[in-house]
Amino acid sequence: MAEDEDYSKHPFAADAINRLAGVLAQRGQVETAVKYWHQVAVEFRTKSPEEARDAIWKVVEYNTKTRPDEDALRALYEEVRTFESRPQRIEGEVADSYDYWREVARAVDRFGQFDEDQKPQREAYYRYWAGRLDGRFPDDDWYQLQLAGYQREYERSFEAWAARLDEQFDRNMKPGDWNRVIVWANQAYYYIGMCHFAQGKWSKAIESLNLSARSSTPPAPASNISRRGGGSISRSRTPTSPCWAGSVAGRRCRSPAAWATR
Repeated sequence: MAEDEDYSKHPFAADAINRLAGVLAQRGQVETAVKYWHQVAVEFRTKSPEEARDAIWKVVEYNTKTRPDEDALRALYEEVRTFESRPQRIEGEVADSYDYWREVARAVDRFGQFDEDQKPQREAYYRYWAGRLDGRFPDDDWYQLQLAGYQREYERSFEAWAARLDEQFDRNMKPGDWNRVIVWANQAYYYIGMCHFAQGKWSKAIESLNLSARSSTPPAPASNISRRGGGSISRSRTPTSPCWAGSVAGRRCRSPAAWATR
């Protein structure tokens, strides 16, 4: 069916091929499954966009986590014309595209969850992706904070991570740019709240999250946290998950992230 030249291109075939790939993956035939998901992603990008989108993210997961391969991820991005719900026009070289590298970082976050006994795999994962993302877009705060978070995952050094944040803040800070200060402070309050949440300090978590207003990466509302630890906020790693609470408190630091802990 999936190999039939005519049937494999029929709109009704997309769902069937995706299901076939899912069964193969469950049986351990992951590479064959990825072959079929890739087939759906490309062949049905416009004919069956929902099925194609599901298939695209299966291939993205494979090239991001199962077998990290940025070259293959980039090739897929070009082939299906971005990872958006609908194909988009790509301007210039993908290797130089901020939109592409932003999608890479989002994929790294999306698939960067590991069990407690998978520390070597976790460190190898973030080391690989930090290496691929490094050296790009030095003036973009969001991108550099993502990168610093990945580096911290395998370096395990708070001081190195804090130094990178200080350097990034100083590099682009201009006198009177209070909008940028507010964004950094809001992010600080958000992550302080998340750290309190992970420690079971519900009141402090809600207090900190309520202090976090709008920012470039909108934080989850405090109302999502229940006092029993439920709600929609996960205890797992959040993008660039710094824990400013406690560690930075009392430490003189140039970035607003530290000011927020005073």
